[in-house]
Amino acid sequence: MSARLRKSTLAFFDMQEKFADPEDVDLAHAGLYLVGAQVLATVLLLSVTATLCSWVQPASQVSAVRSLAATTVLAMLMLKAPLRVGSTRGVVVLFNALRPCAFVYVTFLVVEQLLHSCETPTDDIPGHLTMRRIVFHGASLTMIGAALLRASAPTSENDLWFLITLGALLVIALVPPPSLSLTGPLCGQPTAWDAGDRLLRALLFSACYVTSVYVKPPRFDVYEITISVIRCGATSIWVLGCTFGFLLFAPVQIAVAVTARVRESNAALEAAYVEVADGASDGEVDVEAGVGMPPPPPALPLPHADGTGDSHETTTALVDSIVRRSGFQELGVLAAMREDDGVIDAGEDYGGTPVDPTQLSALVGAPRLGV
Repeated sequence: MSARLRKSTLAFFDMQEKFADPEDVDLAHAGLYLVGAQVLATVLLLSVTATLCSWVQPASQVSAVRSLAATTVLAMLMLKAPLRVGSTRGVVVLFNALRPCAFVYVTFLVVEQLLHSCETPTDDIPGHLTMRRIVFHGASLTMIGAALLRASAPTSENDLWFLITLGALLVIALVPPPSLSLTGPLCGQPTAWDAGDRLLRALLFSACYVTSVYVKPPRFDVYEITISVIRCGATSIWVLGCTFGFLLFAPVQIAVAVTARVRESNAALEAAYVEVADGASDGEVDVEAGVGMPPPPPALPLPHADGTGDSHETTTALVDSIVRRSGFQELGVLAAMREDDGVIDAGEDYGGTPVDPTQLSALVGAPRLGV
């Protein structure tokens, strides 16, 4: 991609650095849904404009080029900038993915007009070439099935459903349905029923497209936005060309997509939540409450603060008790008490073995003193 082409592409998507928007889109803000309503209103207005251009002018002066120019200019004016409420995060990302919906709708109007303009009308042909209608209805059902499967897994990166829709569109292009006179969307003379049908299709098409974008919003990147536009267009294009009875699947598709997205969000929240085990459960000791803890050791007798009792004798007994419990005599660090000290009790076995300091250093691995 050349530098000039890349610059123009970024300018079209309003993705210059000065308008940089965070990658994440927080759908909890109500301001993000304002751009979706803006796109819905724009597509409806385009359908009304195309119908009025055919109704207002005399039949001899109706021009498909004039109707196309009016709808294109209107789409550019309506979608020049997103509607904002405050500084809501992610508006630019969603707007860049939503506004191609209007241009997809205008492109379909052009293709449908070519269908009714470049072929001899088949109004007087019995059966209207039944085989072509069967192929068209079969391809429409195939696209509906692919759209429903895509709606059941809105966050999936599998593009098999897009390939199925693309194949069905190729079949319709090779074996188009029969044309009818004075029914072109840009220059025909529609009846009130036809006008209502066009408005309903425009509303359902834009609703399916907008829902597909919101259930899987893209990141702030040209590639991500392009992929989102292709996927959303493929899942909603069937609404504009199917027979009137198949329009009942459009609300079903929207409901399936929203339900699947909510289910996936709840599953992600449950997977991210980690329950902290209670220390008192399953027979464990509750350290915080102190339940089940062993009793503390008995306190050693201390001298009385008021001076009662023999303080010296009590202190001596306490020191002797600590020395005997320390186990130092087992290593021979403390010298064995002698009988001539007047303190040793002949009836008590102090134990312990005298150890020479040199031998002790060899035992613990310390360097010998004096070396």
